[in-house]
Amino acid sequence: MKGPRPAQPGRKYSIGVRFGRLVIIGWVDQRQRRCRCDCGTERTVTIANLGTFTFSCGCLRREAMQRASTTHGHARHGKVSRTYRTWLDMRKRCNNPNNKHWKNYGGRGITVDRTWDDYAQFLADMGERPPGLTLERRENNGPYCKENCTWATQKQQSINTRRNHYVTYEGQTHALSVWAEKLGKSYPALLARLRAGWAVEHAFTQEVRNVMR
Repeated sequence: MKGPRPAQPGRKYSIGVRFGRLVIIGWVDQRQRRCRCDCGTERTVTIANLGTFTFSCGCLRREAMQRASTTHGHARHGKVSRTYRTWLDMRKRCNNPNNKHWKNYGGRGITVDRTWDDYAQFLADMGERPPGLTLERRENNGPYCKENCTWATQKQQSINTRRNHYVTYEGQTHALSVWAEKLGKSYPALLARLRAGWAVEHAFTQEVRNVMR
């Protein structure tokens, strides 16, 4: 390890800066820092992971696993409950740049409430995952937190996805798929009209059979 560089005021990765349980104690190179965990363990961490994927030497995750196993029975003998799996997957796609879903979550700024680093707190806030439901954020650009999350059906999740075309009509804003259901019209027909430059009112009120031939 190279000799430590003095702390530089205002620098995010200077010596003495804390990330979760880790405190930077030395400089390795431009991409890595030597850190000491609150538990006393020292390790070298890539700065890209500090404060995003890495918050401890690994003890934080081990403690969470142990609590889940001994207190809730959600992760015993290598088997995890669907609720615990949901919690793990949520954290991976928001905190791990190597996760295949990262670009749609952590990569675009979706975060997980710090209190949910603790599985026990997540379980207390959300309860166990009901059969057939998945974890949904009410505000699609908002974080994973108690106030913004609910258990929802796959249909409800698909309505809330970023791929939906949101349209405002008569003072209300809904996904186009919702408008199609409310108006009793064909979703592909409404989408084609809007893509063709139709005014929303005209697209929503004109009979489909007069246009989609």
